[in-house]
Parts: sequence; structure tokens; C-alpha cells
Amino acid sequence: MKRELGTSGLAGGPEFDCDDRFALPRTFVGAVAESVERKLFVVQVEGDSMAKARICGDSYAVVNPAEEILDGDAALVKVGSRYVIRWLYWKPNGGCELRAASEKFPGMSLDAAQLRGAVPSVLGKVMWTFSRPLVGL
Repeated sequence: MKRELGTSGLAGGPEFDCDDRFALPRTFVGAVAESVERKLFVVQVEGDSMAKARICGDSYAVVNPAEEILDGDAALVKVGSRYVIRWLYWKPNGGCELRAASEKFPGMSLDAAQLRGAVPSVLGKVMWTFSRPLVGL
């Protein structure tokens, strides 16, 4: 089964609507919600904080707000005015810890009250990433 996905420029830039659409197999996207607030979307990745997890700069990440995020899953999180993809680890108190794949980027600990507030917010689980191949090196 294939679903159409819209793309968005969330990672590192302002939000915008985009009419670009493409189909992906269901195995790439996980659970599919009908509500607009929990629809799948794609972001373009910037930076190398998650490169060791094969989430590289200039690749695209499929984000699914309807999919459950388990300990160690990569998630798109809004922190202040920035959007970051990090491994997420839940804490018993309802908060979470965000970790980058690169040691160059410090971890971040968020308590339950911070997660309930407008910022930061967990936007969805990163289900799949893809990129264009490099041309002749």
C-alpha cells in the first residue's frame, strides 16, 4: 500500500506548506492516521549530528506523528525556534532525554512540564531517511 506524503521545510528553517507529493510503501511509514494533525510529512535534514545513525545532512526524513516513539527511536523535536532530530529516551517522570549520534552535540534533558508546554514539543518518529546519491567523486 502506498500513501502520498507532503514535504515541509521544518528542519532548520521556517515552516511552509508545499504541494510536492510522492508515494512511499507502507513499510516505510508505519501507522497512518486520518487526522490532519497526525499526518505524515517529510523534512530535509541539515547538519551532521545524526550522521552516525545514517540520518545525514541533505537527506530527507519521513516523520510520522501517529507512530509510537520508543526508547532509542529517532524523533523530530522542536526546541525553541529550532527543529532537531535526536534519539529520544523516556524518563519515568514523563520527561525525556534527547541524544545526538555525534559526541560533538550535547544531550538535552526535558522534564514532563517542558514537554507539555508549547516549546519544546515532540513532533513525530523518524521512520525512514533517503537521499540522492553522490555523483562521481
